[in-house]
Parts: sequence; C-alpha cells; structure tokens
Amino acid sequence: MVSKEYSNVAKHHIPTLQSIARGLHQRSDVNPPPMLVSYFLVPEEICSPELGVYKTYGIAAYCYMSSLPTHLIRDISTDGDKIFCVARNLNKHQLSPLHLQDYILDILE
Repeated sequence: MVSKEYSNVAKHHIPTLQSIARGLHQRSDVNPPPMLVSYFLVPEEICSPELGVYKTYGIAAYCYMSSLPTHLIRDISTDGDKIFCVARNLNKHQLSPLHLQDYILDILE
C-alpha cells in the first residue's frame, strides 16, 4: 500500500527524464548508464506543391540530461504506427543517435 505522504507527492510531481537520470547519477551505488537516449515520434503537417498538405512522422532523439533534441529526422513516413514502433525499438535497444540516420535509411529499403 502506498503511504499517504507518498501519494500526495505523486499526484503533484511527475518526474522528468532529466530528473530520473540526475537522481541515478547522484546515487553512489548506481553508475549512470553510458548513454541514456529517448526517441520520440514527431508528427507534422507538410505542404508540398505536388502533394498538397499531408501528415507525416519523424523521430527526435533526446540524450541524457538534454532538454532539446540532439538529432531530428523529419518526414520519414506517413505511417505513424510504423514510426512509433521504430521509436519504441530505438528506445528498447538504446541505439546511438549517431547511427539514427543510417538505421532509418535501412528500414525504408
């Protein structure tokens, strides 16, 4: 059972990725991961003279302790479910953002 004190805090404080990583880094018994990367789906509407307005999806990579994306690949596909699965797999396997563009090109082939 959750204590009353904890449940009150939990209602008003949702930890961010940065605060979780900072907390791990401050603990002496836990070494921070060598790289903590989070990948997110980025929906956009793009206007093209040939196609008109269409909805497309990209992926943004946020690295450990960063509030801005370190890598962003836009307009990967119009299939949002496919790109969501790609982002989920990237998070699961913690691919380095340096290889993100090559990975995206490989899945599009």
